[in-house]
Amino acid sequence: MAQLNGIRASFVMATGSGKTLTAWTLASKVAEKNKPLTLIVVCPFINLCRQWIREIAAFGLGAVACFEDRKRWQEEFEEGYQLLFAGLAQVHAIVATNAAFQSEAFQARLRPRVAAGAAHHLLIADEVHNLGAERIREALPGGTALRLGLSATPERRYDPVGTSAVLTYFGFFWEHYPKKRCFRCHAKCLGWG
Repeated sequence: MAQLNGIRASFVMATGSGKTLTAWTLASKVAEKNKPLTLIVVCPFINLCRQWIREIAAFGLGAVACFEDRKRWQEEFEEGYQLLFAGLAQVHAIVATNAAFQSEAFQARLRPRVAAGAAHHLLIADEVHNLGAERIREALPGGTALRLGLSATPERRYDPVGTSAVLTYFGFFWEHYPKKRCFRCHAKCLGWG
């Protein structure tokens, strides 16, 4: 299983500058070279999760919505991995709120999949600074080599420990580029495109 060597970065981009589309474009490039791939997008709010699901659908892929109806998403979560491991799918997309991501129900399903190493995992954290909070940072999977953080405000106010945890896990912050250059420059700088 060929793999990009542990890409980790955080993009600092203003609200409305195209963080979601930039990250999804990069995720598409990662998926081309890393199959099978499970894409996990973590967002603090349901409206951001829905935005991600729409962007993913625009690329012709469905995503498991892990933020409502736990019984339903648990079944879809499991089915997605089954399809991936049976070779019937190349990418399994999961979009979760921070609350669902750090829940024991989610972690009990994710941890063994990451540990098994049978699929690549790309973790994208929208509003990545939120993942510096103590409880959720403990849920971040160590075996996920492909990581991308997104935020307009990456540093946690009055929380240098949380900011340091985000930097340690997701990597350094890339400064904001004008909208026109986001797609080309980020992909080129990271070697993803």
